[in-house]
Amino acid sequence: MVGPVDRLERRGLVERRRGEQDRRKNVVALTGDGADLLRRAEGARRRMERDFLAPLGDAEGERFVASLRLLLDVGDSR
Repeated sequence: MVGPVDRLERRGLVERRRGEQDRRKNVVALTGDGADLLRRAEGARRRMERDFLAPLGDAEGERFVASLRLLLDVGDSR
């Protein structure tokens, strides 16, 4: 995890802080720029999902996503 966090820190997207209860621990927190990038990425993901599922219509698209989530949950429990 050190490498990815280092890269995010160099880009100014996260920062390391000492833990308040245990100063031996580092807490990784989003910066303002990191939170902004996350919001924009989530918006892009929602738009892409909407466009991808559009041919199914709203109800069928919701059933499709619910079915995929069910399959993921079953896989995680194994």
